[in-house]
Amino acid sequence: MKKKILLTGGSGMIGSNIVNNELANNYEILFPTSKELNLLDYKKIFDYLKLNKPEIIVHAAGIVGGIEANIKYPVKFLVENFQMGFNILMASKNQNIKKFINLGSSCMYPKDSKKPDIRRPYP
Repeated sequence: MKKKILLTGGSGMIGSNIVNNELANNYEILFPTSKELNLLDYKKIFDYLKLNKPEIIVHAAGIVGGIEANIKYPVKFLVENFQMGFNILMASKNQNIKKFINLGSSCMYPKDSKKPDIRRPYP
């Protein structure tokens, strides 16, 4: 019997690479869309975990949008990403799920850096 994994952010850059990796065939991977599982809603997460009973959670979902979006909406990015992470972590704890992997990323450049010239390869 295959271990069941809940993967949040399954359609994102990291999540889609996990789903499409040949080793993914060794697991039953659940990767609901944000419409199927709203990570900003603790009760929906709790109920989803209770119904589907994953053994492992890989949390790769997040509000993303690049540096300009982070600058324009800093509070939205901070609050919603925190809330999603907190909700999935607490629902996992309350459903007694012992294996949890949390992935995170950030967009950043040094304050005075020049825009990279993408027409030439990096040294």
